[in-house]
Amino acid sequence: MIKQFGTFAVTVIFLLYQNFKLALFSIVPVIPLIFYCSFSSKMIKNYTQQCQNSKKKINGLADMILELFPIIQVYDAYRLIAGVMEENLTEWGDSSIQKEQISARLMSLSGVLSFVPLLLLLGLGGFMVIHEKISIGTFYIFINLSGNVSRFLQNMPGIYAAFRRFCASIDRLEGKLWFNTRLI
Repeated sequence: MIKQFGTFAVTVIFLLYQNFKLALFSIVPVIPLIFYCSFSSKMIKNYTQQCQNSKKKINGLADMILELFPIIQVYDAYRLIAGVMEENLTEWGDSSIQKEQISARLMSLSGVLSFVPLLLLLGLGGFMVIHEKISIGTFYIFINLSGNVSRFLQNMPGIYAAFRRFCASIDRLEGKLWFNTRLI
């Protein structure tokens, strides 16, 4: 990720140096995309937390079953436990499906939006070549190096989403880590 960001930054600086107007016109759409990525990653984080909370209920129930197995046997509470477990599994499955659907929609839209800078580059760059404001060589350099910009932009939503999922996991573990350090 750091390498991609470095390549992105150096490419942007080089393109700004080559032709400020063309570079600016093809890079400015990045700003709304960054805000969109931030917004969508927050939504993904919320759904990830819901999914993890559902899974936490399942794990808690499994722990309880293991601890209380003799009592469950004595009172023949298998059906009660099975019903609760099925309910928790359904909740977890529904939240996982919802998280994946939302992630797919948000990531698809951000993937499409990441091509806007290239389209603007082709439009304005082609216009500038036709009207002899830049050379075909400069335009060719812009098109080739735009891959460094667009690759970073295409990967950015996924990186943001992965970071948000990581943050949700850390938030979930934070209480456990605090508890474990108190025992030591």
